Amino acid sequence: MKICTIDIGKGGGFAYLEKKLTNKYQVQVIKMPDTIVGIDQVIRSIPCDAFALEDVKIRPSDMLDGKIYRIVDVMIKNLHYLEAVLEVNKKPHFRLHPNRWQRQYRPQIKKLEYQDRKRFFKDEATRIFKHTKATLWNADALLMLNYMWGQWSQKSDWLRDKEREINVKLF
Repeated sequence: MKICTIDIGKGGGFAYLEKKLTNKYQVQVIKMPDTIVGIDQVIRSIPCDAFALEDVKIRPSDMLDGKIYRIVDVMIKNLHYLEAVLEVNKKPHFRLHPNRWQRQYRPQIKKLEYQDRKRFFKDEATRIFKHTKATLWNADALLMLNYMWGQWSQKSDWLRDKEREINVKLF
């Protein structure tokens, strides 16, 4: 499976497995560029068959006095930029909702504040990916990659549906 997971936040990034000459895989991470041109360059450089973007939607709790919180607005713009660049480059992609990949951590993160939750994800990514430096900017993408690897290894129906959706063989 050659899939790249993308944490779409301004402080997010890309994570994917890259096969080395020794036939072993190494996790690669790339920080989210600041511009759409930078995003295009990164996407063109990643040798993956498909891309999973963290989905984001505006919820009532994201509104304050009828205005969208700036961070949610930035994430939605990044999501649209990423999808546009993937479309232009004819790269198959789909959205991965945070509830799906965070489900396994729900008991631990349920009552955590945002910063504590981010630290928890960083610590969890460090535990799972021992040979990759997990940071606050790449932890979500790494845990999304771990989730996708689990779906792939279980040959899950959900991932089979995604294969049909994007018309790419992931198994």
